[in-house]
Amino acid sequence: MRLTEVLPYAVYLRVYEPVSPSESAATQRVVDAGLDTSAVTLAQQRQALLGVTRSAQSPAVQAAAAAFALRYDGRTFLAPAADEAGHVRVATWRPPLGWLVLVADSDLHADPSDGHPRFRTPMPYARRRAGRAVAALRRHDPEGELLGALRTETIETARWLERFGGDGVVELDLAGLGPIVRDLDPDEPIRSAREVADTMDALAAGRTELAADMHSQLRERWATYALRERAS
Repeated sequence: MRLTEVLPYAVYLRVYEPVSPSESAATQRVVDAGLDTSAVTLAQQRQALLGVTRSAQSPAVQAAAAAFALRYDGRTFLAPAADEAGHVRVATWRPPLGWLVLVADSDLHADPSDGHPRFRTPMPYARRRAGRAVAALRRHDPEGELLGALRTETIETARWLERFGGDGVVELDLAGLGPIVRDLDPDEPIRSAREVADTMDALAAGRTELAADMHSQLRERWATYALRERAS
C-alpha cells in the first residue's frame, strides 16, 4: 500500500490561528515543519500506516506530523493537526458543500509546492458568509426539505467556526481530490464556489425553487466525480 492511500481523495477544512513572534523554539520547529503541507499530511499518513506512537517518534517526525503552518498576509498561522478544538476536518470523495459556503471563488489559488487547489480566506469573511447562509436557511428552509445535507453541513460548520478566535485564516484544501477534479474539469473548484454562493443568494431572495435546482445539479455533478474516482 502506498502511503498516499491511507486517506484517499481527502479534502481538508482547516482553521489556522496566529503564532506570536515570541513563541518557543519548539513551537518554531513545528511551524517550520508545518509550512510544507504535503509533508505534514504524509507524516500523518505514515504514522497511521505504521502504527507508530508519538513517544516512539523522533523530534523531527513529531514536528512534521504536529501541525499545518501558513504564511498569510505577512503573518504566520498554525493549525494543530489533532487537538480538542478540532482545527482540521477531513472528508473523502467529495467536499461537503457546506464547506464551500465559507469561501469565494477569488479565494482560490494553487499552492506552488504541490499544485493542490486551495481556498484561503480570513476568519471574519468566513463567519460572515456562514452567518448569512444560516440566516437564509433558517428562514426559507427551516426543515431542510429543500437543501437537505447542505443545510446541515452549513449550520454545523458555522458552529464549528465559533470555537476559534476571529483573527485566524480558514483554508479549504482539495488535496488528494484536486488533481482528479482538475483532470475532469479544471474549472470545477471555482465553479462550485460560485454556484454555492449563487444558491445561497437565491435562497436569501426567497427564490427557493431556483436554489433547490442549483443545489441538486451541483450535488449530482460531485456525485459523478465521486463515482469516477472510485472506479479509477
